[in-house]
Amino acid sequence: MNNEGLCNLNIMKDLSLSFYTNVVAGLRNNWVLICLTVLALVSRVFLTTISLGEVDSGNFCNALKYGYDISHFRPHAPGYPIFVFMAWPLYLMTTDCITSLALVSAVLGALVIIPFYLLVKTIVGGLIAFIGSVALIVNPLHWTFSEAMLSDVPSTFFVVLSAYLVYRGRSCDWSFLLGCASMSIAIGVRPANVCMVLLLAVPLIFRWRDENTFPGGILIKGIGMFAGISCLWFFPAVFLGSDGLSAFFGALQKQWLNAVAVGDISQLGSPWIINLVYRLERFALGYLVLYPWTGSDIKSSVTLLLCAPVILGFIGFVCSWNRTNSDHIFISIWLITIIYPICTIHFLPRYGIPYIPIFLICILVGYQYLCAICRMRRGSIELVFLLALGTVLLLYIVKLQEPVSSFEVSTPNQPIYIALLLLLFVTTILLTRIRFQHWYRLVGNLRMGVSGVPPRWLRLKYIALLLVVPYAIIGYTNASVSHHINSPGYQLVIDVTKQYESEGTVVCWDNQTHSIFESIAPQFQIAGRLTADSLYDGYENGLVVVMTDRCQWFEDISVDLNPIVI
Repeated sequence: MNNEGLCNLNIMKDLSLSFYTNVVAGLRNNWVLICLTVLALVSRVFLTTISLGEVDSGNFCNALKYGYDISHFRPHAPGYPIFVFMAWPLYLMTTDCITSLALVSAVLGALVIIPFYLLVKTIVGGLIAFIGSVALIVNPLHWTFSEAMLSDVPSTFFVVLSAYLVYRGRSCDWSFLLGCASMSIAIGVRPANVCMVLLLAVPLIFRWRDENTFPGGILIKGIGMFAGISCLWFFPAVFLGSDGLSAFFGALQKQWLNAVAVGDISQLGSPWIINLVYRLERFALGYLVLYPWTGSDIKSSVTLLLCAPVILGFIGFVCSWNRTNSDHIFISIWLITIIYPICTIHFLPRYGIPYIPIFLICILVGYQYLCAICRMRRGSIELVFLLALGTVLLLYIVKLQEPVSSFEVSTPNQPIYIALLLLLFVTTILLTRIRFQHWYRLVGNLRMGVSGVPPRWLRLKYIALLLVVPYAIIGYTNASVSHHINSPGYQLVIDVTKQYESEGTVVCWDNQTHSIFESIAPQFQIAGRLTADSLYDGYENGLVVVMTDRCQWFEDISVDLNPIVI
């Protein structure tokens, strides 16, 4: 071998050795994140659902089986194009829409740990990031819907990824541009995330403040990146899923009027302001406290105990909030975007899933400050009393008021003591902030698990991980149900197919089971979406009329005929 050949061989060996060294170093430096990601994947991929859940999962399934068509609710407007497009390759390989959609949700529900851990580590340090990541993995609501065929959890991955990139975009142009791209994808997966666009303004505001120059150049690039990525999914959705722009916006308007506008705050009764305050309070507790951390609306002593640490951590964040702290501003802007779903649509627990990560960050930051303050002994008894009082007051609100129900729009009549408890809670928080504001300033720069914190405080991580165990038990219990048992709607359709012949049966269209019938029992005639004429005609011709209580003609047909009701 000549000298040139030997030189090339040595170069290849050096490159291979350098690559191997970098890989080993990367694995060593990120072993915690790798372990968390593997844990999240194992907890989700092996518990995916075995059946269609609610109507939207049937719509997504039908989009894969029969073609993407927004006008025929496959899926309904605005189409959720990226979620469907991500599942398409899997469907082509498996020909199983349930497996395809559920795997997309499970994998992205696990991978959200990566940007979440990196973001929290940047804000409050590695120790708290580890504890917070474990808490997110076992969060009952997030875990349960990671197994479902819905877009809420996949969109959460892109929201958190965008938040992490935007957070770094305060000093890095490419990170900001990638954050804009990720935010566009998050909207393409679940259009309700459009309110999160507000996050993209945060690095621009900080740059303007710190550099005293408006960042016009990066703003134009960010708009271009966001618009370019949006065009890549928007126009295919329009022209694949409808007959053009007019048909698309017509379907969008119809969906907005029939499903969204009927649940917005304009539907609240009188007195409007009071009902608005109650709705904000009830929906916020439902989205952020009750359903995510207990998995249900049952108000037992166990439920209240599960809510208590969450509430205490959030109180700690509110009391420590500082307008000069860039992290606090970033967190607050992200969190207040939840006002959009609260004010624009009826309540469903899964609508709050994209906000679970940021609320968890609030809790972690709150505990960081509380643990640091506990080192100051003078006045600590008073602080503990006020924190406990605030927590108990909010727990009493959770316990005494009626649970927020699915599809709730107007708040039920609330007893006056709920308003008094809410007023006392706000007063307690304000008093705590004012009384101990100087303490929070003193500990503002402390980090759990870094130099300056006594080693004995690091033992708190074991207590924190122990507190996560009850959430893990509830999360696993709820998540495993859909892996072993058919959903009620899916089982209902199976029962109908077993009991009735398709030729002699007509099924009344309703907004919860029609897509499941279309997916697994397309041989059955479905009628009654717009008028009841076909149902009456079928009955007169000797057909069996099958209907649920969600059929819009249920009361009329029940009076006129004698249908079989399921």
